[in-house]
Amino acid sequence: FFLYAANASDGEFAFIKINPLLLKKANAVIRLDETRLEIRNAGKTIFKNHFVITVLNEKGERFAEFSEFYNKFRDISDIEGHLYDANGKELKKVKKKDIMDMTGRDDFSLIDDTRYKQHKFYYKVYPYTVEYSYEVSSNSTLQFPQWTPLPSEGIASEKSTMEIEYPLDYTLRYKSFNYKNEPELTKGKSSNILTWKIENLPAR
Repeated sequence: FFLYAANASDGEFAFIKINPLLLKKANAVIRLDETRLEIRNAGKTIFKNHFVITVLNEKGERFAEFSEFYNKFRDISDIEGHLYDANGKELKKVKKKDIMDMTGRDDFSLIDDTRYKQHKFYYKVYPYTVEYSYEVSSNSTLQFPQWTPLPSEGIASEKSTMEIEYPLDYTLRYKSFNYKNEPELTKGKSSNILTWKIENLPAR
């Protein structure tokens, strides 16, 4: 049970600013999830992700960490992270030395160059908020990222967007599930942008 009074000094991601309807059944609330995929050509993509999650209790802990894989075809850069208290005040900022670099090899894979960049704040004063942003460049277009506004039960979402920018001569194929509207199409001189957007999704 949380009891807070609004304060003029509250930060952008203060707990008090969450719509109370999103707290029902929620262990965590996605405050913002901005995903962008730039298709430069048939062999080059840039993936950017910026997400902010407020953790309400211990069950929401698993949503509050950063983990992304890389290999010889996929490179991670520009990793940033911030920790905020219940009032939206910044408590800590991620430093390069704080990010763990771990192997993705298991006992059954003798040849596997996949590795992971991982980070977690290990903060236990609820509610609190984490913010991460990073960029992934890839030399392959064989597989594109999925956009999942509600990745699991027990998590609600204030706002989630997905943008895909691609050249005019590129044929983009996609399929939407449980998304009623068509994505918004923005036409440019050298590229098109498709945008999917949702707001205020309660937890399942």
